[in-house]
Amino acid sequence: MLRPDPASLGTDVSLVSESTLPSTFAAGKHGWGGPDPMRGILVDKFVDVGIIVSTYILEASMPRPSATNPKREALRRHGILHLRPEKVADELFQTCDFFDPNDLLQIKYEMLRRVRVDHKPIRRVAQDFGFSRLSVYHAQAAFEGAGLAGLLPAKRGPRRAHKLDHAVMAFVREELQRDRSLRAVALARRIRDRFALTIHPRSIERALERSEKKTPRPGGGRR
Repeated sequence: MLRPDPASLGTDVSLVSESTLPSTFAAGKHGWGGPDPMRGILVDKFVDVGIIVSTYILEASMPRPSATNPKREALRRHGILHLRPEKVADELFQTCDFFDPNDLLQIKYEMLRRVRVDHKPIRRVAQDFGFSRLSVYHAQAAFEGAGLAGLLPAKRGPRRAHKLDHAVMAFVREELQRDRSLRAVALARRIRDRFALTIHPRSIERALERSEKKTPRPGGGRR
């Protein structure tokens, strides 16, 4: 086995040179001291230890590649990696490995379950999961309209009117189903009360007009 020169590894050669070794040490395979082969073994061992220590220090100082988490990478690819997992203070996510604070889809589903099934107040649930109350309302409307698929991130494409997203428009249509006589002014007030959003009534009217144009007629075609 080839051994590097101790000096090339940063080892102080004076520590193992002939002048600093006891006179009882003799030459070995490294060629230091006298001809006694038994005493030369001590020199060999001394140098071997220095090489091993230097190699260990060198390897320890080299950067090691960080291990990747396959699940986190998969969540990232699908756009559902929660970027602030430390904000999730819900008890189940803190005590059970099944509940992953990195999984945004699972977080939203469990957040809705706390409200719908466990009957916890939205303010408390929003605080425990690190979301705003508006985000909880949006998740509720999205889940009611499309199930779990509604909790997935929207595909990129042309954006609709600002603030009047899927959740708000679902709420507007639900209110209109209950009372067809509601005007845009009244709808704007209800949106403000439900989502804490201020939207001009005319914006609501335009959004409803666009929605009606996309609605298929009973005999085929669109309105």
